[in-house]
Amino acid sequence: MAKNIKKLIILGAGGNATVIASAVEDLIDSGAAYEIMGYLDDQKEKGRLINGYPVLGTVPDAGSFLTDRDIRFVYSLLTAKKVDERIEKLLALKLPVDRFATLVHPKAVVSRHSVLGRGAVVMPGVVVSPNVKIGDHVLIYANSLIGHDTEIDDYCFVANCVSIGSTVRMKKGAYAGSNSSIKEKVTVGKNSLVGLGAVVVKDVPPGSTVVGNPARVL
Repeated sequence: MAKNIKKLIILGAGGNATVIASAVEDLIDSGAAYEIMGYLDDQKEKGRLINGYPVLGTVPDAGSFLTDRDIRFVYSLLTAKKVDERIEKLLALKLPVDRFATLVHPKAVVSRHSVLGRGAVVMPGVVVSPNVKIGDHVLIYANSLIGHDTEIDDYCFVANCVSIGSTVRMKKGAYAGSNSSIKEKVTVGKNSLVGLGAVVVKDVPPGSTVVGNPARVL
């Protein structure tokens, strides 16, 4: 029986988008039923090829692709800055949540007892322990560890090689920088930023930036 291939459109065409596209290529090589259609981006001209895939139009054009029921989207435009602006940009599209793909790289390990939200992307080398809840549109980059019973809310970004202890709570829009560590039972507040290599041993206030070892608020 032929596979029902899902056609993937990546919202955004910058660095994160190319990393996601590369992960999808690995998924396809492993037998996943995806086809990369291309990107939607507001800053790059339509028709431009990026690593072999075309820019199909701008981000607001996404709704015009909904008539094809096999098309799925993934949102790559999350960053450490202007979090609310990037979230509003996505919400303004009014795309049905079930039209977003949840992508797990074949070299990631995700416990069968954990839950991943719509539009979440889990990169190679990531380990997601049991009873973890990951929200919608969360990006978890390579070689990060998520401890058991942790909750990562919608729109969070976990960069490369982050170690998150057990029973941690990352609130909506929080960002954990590369090589940072977050102690168990800590809450990382909404729209906060954990800097590169920071060691977080106590709660991080909403909207703040913490750096250092032990991490301190700037």
